[in-house]
Amino acid sequence: MEKHTARKYSSPLRERQASQTRVNILEAAQRLFLERGFAKTTIEAIAQEANVSKQTVYAVFRSKNGIVAELLDRAVHTDRTFDIYQRSLETADVHEALKLTAQLVLQVHESQSPVYDLLRGAGMLTPELARIQHDQRCRHRDDQEKHVRFLLRERRLKENITISMALDVFWCLTSRDVYQMLVPERGWSGETYTHWLYEMLVSSLLDHSEARPEDEKKK
Repeated sequence: MEKHTARKYSSPLRERQASQTRVNILEAAQRLFLERGFAKTTIEAIAQEANVSKQTVYAVFRSKNGIVAELLDRAVHTDRTFDIYQRSLETADVHEALKLTAQLVLQVHESQSPVYDLLRGAGMLTPELARIQHDQRCRHRDDQEKHVRFLLRERRLKENITISMALDVFWCLTSRDVYQMLVPERGWSGETYTHWLYEMLVSSLLDHSEARPEDEKKK
């Protein structure tokens, strides 16, 4: 007897509804985090605010941690960041690529700042939120490693600097802690920060033979 395989049913309407449900839950959670704080906001409250069942929230995000992680990711994955990222990959000029990368780092930190500010309580992240931040940083480091390896391919690095060390230097200089200290706390402008970051990346990583365009013009 012939066996019939169940067909996978895909409905554009159903997909749009699922996407809208996801957005509704995220927006509801963000409102409640702002009003009540992260610790006092329950999944039940988020479900009620989003007008969905508690089971739906769990099915989509599994936990509050999942909601927070997506809020942070959505803050980063914007048209602006994608445009800067693409331009940094397309240019053959390593200095232009590093300038664009510094702009990208600034954009990422600025985009995530409202979410972090929303979730902070008494000036500190709760242990639970600290774990979320740590997990996200690990994912970000993996993405950043691919980006840096691409930018520095076939480039002469400073003497005794390996690609592994270059990745560590890049990670430290572009960290949120450094951004937080220089921009919100010390009052640096975004332009000052990106120029400083570009200069630090060049002086820390590139061999002097990788001349800058402005240096070439002076010859």
